Amino acid sequence: MKVAYIQSTSSGVNYHRLANPLSYLDHEVTAYNTIPLDKVNEVECDVLIFSRYMIESEQTDIIHKFKARGTKVILDVDDHWSLPNDHPAKEAYKVHKIAARSIEAIRMADQIWTTHQRLADEIRRCGGSKVRIYPNALDPTDEQWKVNRTKSNRLRIGFTGGSTHDRDLYETAKAWKIAHASEQDIEAVMCGVNEQAYEVYDRYHYIMSGGGSGRVRPIQKMDVHNYGCLYDHMDVSIAPLADNSFNRFKSNLKIVESGMKGTPIMCSWMHPYIDEAPGIYKTDNWRKGFAKIMRKSKARLEDEGDQLREYVVKNYDIRNHKREL
Repeated sequence: MKVAYIQSTSSGVNYHRLANPLSYLDHEVTAYNTIPLDKVNEVECDVLIFSRYMIESEQTDIIHKFKARGTKVILDVDDHWSLPNDHPAKEAYKVHKIAARSIEAIRMADQIWTTHQRLADEIRRCGGSKVRIYPNALDPTDEQWKVNRTKSNRLRIGFTGGSTHDRDLYETAKAWKIAHASEQDIEAVMCGVNEQAYEVYDRYHYIMSGGGSGRVRPIQKMDVHNYGCLYDHMDVSIAPLADNSFNRFKSNLKIVESGMKGTPIMCSWMHPYIDEAPGIYKTDNWRKGFAKIMRKSKARLEDEGDQLREYVVKNYDIRNHKREL
């Protein structure tokens, strides 16, 4: 079987939802950056897969043309298509009519892949059919996802969220201020720093320093084949989410990543963080959440991290979640 997929413009989405899982298929798989309408006939495939929506304005015609010749069209949906008003990409979504194009793709696809039941139900409400749930998953034998802890006398609390998480990280602002003011030696590990979003990471730095006084270690952005190594430099990770409808459709990817690295994680007490295992701490009060972490010894954190890795390997090994075409 010949499989073609259109690479997502987001490197993270492309890695987790397309390139990595499709590499485990026993089929001929070819990646395309784009497939314009006038190039459809040049693409030989039995199955076409793409994420969220096509960037081409002729999306409807492209899908129709593939389906008319017998090609099965599969859509992967990993996020909700309607953004909250304070999301950095809100205006771009409006200008490019992303929500409408996403729903159009949902209604036209022969099959839809998504990350969890809540999003699957939402997809069905929008007219999607034949929805399959494939959680985000990782390969524990991949070098970047092996446990490789570095040592430090400080308690290192790390954040790996991307540049669109201002509102989410702000949930932890008071907790950082209190933690840095304590007698404990705290180091905030700010991951993913890059020049294209320096203003965002300046704000992150201010929040994670507790208003400018605390220790922050910035780590530069790594590509998708190495970024798992970011977790080597922290004792616990955090995954704050502002409580809004968009975030409640997100996935538990941060639990999967952190757990695969044997790193305990503190996350917001809301969907999508519904997993229960040692090393997963949930909070709706980040000041109390940080205090709980700060009471734990390094040995206890490592032990709970090891237990979390066992849980994640058991439930989110990508080799046990192979796509069915």
